[in-house]
Amino acid sequence: MIDSTVSTDRPVYLRLLGAAHVEGFAPGELPGRSLELLTYLHLNPAGVAGVQVQHALWPDAYVPSNGHARTLAKQTRSVLGHAPDGRRWFPEATKAGYDLHPALTSDWSDFQRLMGPDPSHTPTAALIDAVRLVRGQPLDGITRRPGWWTWRGPFEEAMIAGVLAAASEMYTRAMGAGRLSDARTAATIARSTDPLNETGWRMELRLAMVRADPITYAQTVADLYATVGTAHPLDTETAQLLAHAPAALRAAASHRP
Repeated sequence: MIDSTVSTDRPVYLRLLGAAHVEGFAPGELPGRSLELLTYLHLNPAGVAGVQVQHALWPDAYVPSNGHARTLAKQTRSVLGHAPDGRRWFPEATKAGYDLHPALTSDWSDFQRLMGPDPSHTPTAALIDAVRLVRGQPLDGITRRPGWWTWRGPFEEAMIAGVLAAASEMYTRAMGAGRLSDARTAATIARSTDPLNETGWRMELRLAMVRADPITYAQTVADLYATVGTAHPLDTETAQLLAHAPAALRAAASHRP
């Protein structure tokens, strides 16, 4: 219901592709699990029954009389205030459960909107804008206390997969067009999104090879091993790239003016 007697409060925007937070709100300004609740509801936009929220956020403490979800929702609703149209950012629950104002968006929802269903068909300008929304590992910095954020796995995996696909597409197009700065951006985003995935490392290595830059290449190799370790062999594609690198660096150097 619209409340025409209230003034418009701050915009609400979720940052999920990197350090997770509610943009515009200082640390500690929102109740302790507000970010988790808002993220859960945002990633389930069809609405969520109260019992489902209770099970998701308090998986080991559910009883029918437990009011944790209602209490957290009330506290969060009060702090968030109202959207420009006068409705609350976090409306009162209905018989269908909890949902959020449709204008409450996130970098992840913006990323999906820009990318569309198939990265190979995404316009290059939109692709670059989407990749530049990423600021690190998805949901980075969230509390790891027992029972908190236990539901996040499938969503986190989808974000990582989506970002890596976008970064790979941006890198391929940039390298093909000789836009090495954009290629470096794509490689950096891929590596920061999932440091243990060797995709971003291979991008960085190929870029150093194209630039005939043995110093950056050597440092990238050292950083790769420092991150992924030596207990297990590298991916076959990475190992083949490293084997090919000396010749590729010499060839690239010979073509430099």
